[in-house]
Amino acid sequence: MTIKEAYTIHDEITGSMILEEALERASYNRDEKKEDTYFTGQAEEQGNPRLWLGKYSARLKRKTGKISGYASAGAWALEIERGAFRPELFLRRTAALTEMGNGQDDGGSGVQTGNEPELYGPEAGTGKK
Repeated sequence: MTIKEAYTIHDEITGSMILEEALERASYNRDEKKEDTYFTGQAEEQGNPRLWLGKYSARLKRKTGKISGYASAGAWALEIERGAFRPELFLRRTAALTEMGNGQDDGGSGVQTGNEPELYGPEAGTGKK
């Protein structure tokens, strides 16, 4: 019974990791030359054979701005959805943070160091701790 449980946990965890990797690879597919079926096939190849749960199957699906994945083996199933990789959004956010950091009077980066006064609780804004 302990061995069966260990095999089941192994199959669930590795199945989750395989699906997560397939989603990462598909979302960072910048040249768009590879279809989602390519990443699904890779996931199924990595996922089979399972130690206990049976045949591993996966599928990926793109929606506007999102990518989702579904994997199953035996009675186990998992669905993950995430935002699609958008490098232009990352660059805009980085530029905005840089501008915020450059606009401070003390010349700081805008990143908190942990030495700032506590801003929560009834004393917020009074300068008292």
